[in-house]
Amino acid sequence: MRVKLRLARWPGVFPAGSEAGELEAFGLRALDAVGVRLAQIFLVTVLLGVPIAAAPHHVGPALITGFSTALCAAGVAYVLPLRRGPAWLAGLVVLTALTVALLAAAAADFGPDQTHALTAWVIAGMASGIATSRGPGWGIAVLVPGVAAELVVEQAHGGLTFAPVLLGALTYYVGGAITHVLARRGFATTEQALEAVAQAEAAQQVAEERWRARREADRLLHDTVLATLAVLAHSGEGTTPAELRAACRRDLELLGRDHQENGHQAAARPEPGPGPGSGVASLVAAARDEAVRRGLELRAHAAALERPGLHLDPAVATALRLALVECVANVRHAQVRHLDLMASVADTSLVLVVLDEGRGFDQDLVPADRLGLRASVQERIAGVGGGVTIWTQPSQGTSVMLRVPLARLPLPGAPS
Repeated sequence: MRVKLRLARWPGVFPAGSEAGELEAFGLRALDAVGVRLAQIFLVTVLLGVPIAAAPHHVGPALITGFSTALCAAGVAYVLPLRRGPAWLAGLVVLTALTVALLAAAAADFGPDQTHALTAWVIAGMASGIATSRGPGWGIAVLVPGVAAELVVEQAHGGLTFAPVLLGALTYYVGGAITHVLARRGFATTEQALEAVAQAEAAQQVAEERWRARREADRLLHDTVLATLAVLAHSGEGTTPAELRAACRRDLELLGRDHQENGHQAAARPEPGPGPGSGVASLVAAARDEAVRRGLELRAHAAALERPGLHLDPAVATALRLALVECVANVRHAQVRHLDLMASVADTSLVLVVLDEGRGFDQDLVPADRLGLRASVQERIAGVGGGVTIWTQPSQGTSVMLRVPLARLPLPGAPS
């Protein structure tokens, strides 16, 4: 995998959060914590090694080098988590080079082998920790001055730099730099994926809203204009001319209101008959009005609807009333003059059953473009958390059960 290193994208060159999203900013804070711990592990090891490597009578050099190493550890712990700017990081670079120079100058007191090990450990810890936290650029900015300070001081004292030790420090730096690059790429990729998911969800929501709006428009057209045209197609049988004119005026008024509202809140528009309110007293009246319009006789067995305290959410009451009216209207296809409406109440739901003893039909043979039961009844009831069950067979009549949830009324004296 090709990795492009660009100074403008290295953390620390720009303020925290200026180019990073939420997830990436969180990841950078995690990298800061990792970088601090990595550098501190190396530096604490050096602090423990300084008194061990120093001769008993060379306390001064041990104190100086130990103090400078402790300053490095404190600087790392302070600068990286707080995401200080480039000036603070440059200070860490200078402090690292100074510490390395002090350790290299103490070769006579510590011994060459111990000096090389401690020096390489400081360079490895600072370079790898800062590279993990702030990226390859700042890591190499620590590594190169540290190595240069080691070489200069060694040459000034006539010593030879132990190259394998410095190569080890380079290895730690490379590991920290790769960790930073891969982690940050992972953060960015994950954030892009999450943004894509959010955009897809938003697009899906818009598509669903558009589908619901179109479907509600289909229901409105089916329940008004198409229903009136169906009556006219049968020469207005069972309906007086005055009723037909009233139905046409109602359809024009509803369609005009629907156009003005631009399709919003279609389910809440008033339909013919009593208003939905939040109760169920208007359900039988709406069903009976529709039956009269269709020239049918409705026999209601709905004493359960008179139960005190029975309550429906307004949206549920509206959907149930419209679906019930559609069920009554569909009885015109059954070639009967009578239909029955029954009601029952469960603990959490209201059940209405519309049945006739007509010719019935085969549900599998209903064309997909027919909107009566599918859109105006089943989808409408499902949209408010209810369900519809249909029992029918050719020449065996039809029963349609509508089940909707009841609203929970607060107990007397309970806080609202």
